[in-house]
Amino acid sequence: MRNFTYTAYDGAGTRRQGELVAGSRESAKFKLKERGLVPVEINREGGAADRVNKLFQFNRRASLADVEILTSQLSLLLKNGVKVDRALENVGKGIKNSQLKKIVGQVCDEIKRGVSLSRALEKNPTVFDSLYVSVVRIGEATGKLAEIFAKLAANLSFRQKVSAA
Repeated sequence: MRNFTYTAYDGAGTRRQGELVAGSRESAKFKLKERGLVPVEINREGGAADRVNKLFQFNRRASLADVEILTSQLSLLLKNGVKVDRALENVGKGIKNSQLKKIVGQVCDEIKRGVSLSRALEKNPTVFDSLYVSVVRIGEATGKLAEIFAKLAANLSFRQKVSAA
């Protein structure tokens, strides 16, 4: 059995963090779902090296992996009926990368002022490229943002695999 840390959301869209013991990541995911939680991040608890790596994460530039995790989390929350601004607030609380956290906060503020999500995202082209923004715009027009974010997350995951090869 291994120790895992997790971030998940309950049915009301409230972010939950904690630890649990399970045989594998899949087993941990299953246990969280049994508790009525939607897991968005499950990590095997590591030693000192993991803690040192976390210290240096907060100031680095947002990576493709960071954006993919953000996109996946938004997809899950929107799919479960959480409104966009609330989803961004909840996801933003868990972001360790300071640049991405700041950008998500700005996007959330823009949405609360009545700006569309795609318009708010396009103000940050170094993080959200034109393809990403265009696809989100389509999701807004069709009312299928959750599905669009799921497809974007899959695309970002694929791009990571290709660039790693």
